[in-house]
Amino acid sequence: MEKYKQKRLQNENREEWDNPYFYNLFLADFYLALEKPEKALNLINEANNQNIDTRLILDRATRVMTYYEERGNLDDAVQIMYRYHTLNPILCEIHLDRLLRKLTEQERN
Repeated sequence: MEKYKQKRLQNENREEWDNPYFYNLFLADFYLALEKPEKALNLINEANNQNIDTRLILDRATRVMTYYEERGNLDDAVQIMYRYHTLNPILCEIHLDRLLRKLTEQERN
């Protein structure tokens, strides 16, 4: 898929809507399935920096957040929501509220 993305980037006649960095999101899904969340986040960040729709970016970031949360790594999950907070503050606040309550509970025990 990376080769395909590079080929699309080289095409100077592609339509304005054709943003090859969209494929980063598929690659991020792949890396997350391989349990490589940092690689997934790097691809998501690159896509975000290349003007991919923010709803798609936040969706993939939330998947990585969930990955960390399910493994009990709440600090990393919280940091992801802070990083993407500007994309959708209300949705991120909902996740942050839940995560921070869990983190507080974890610290109490």
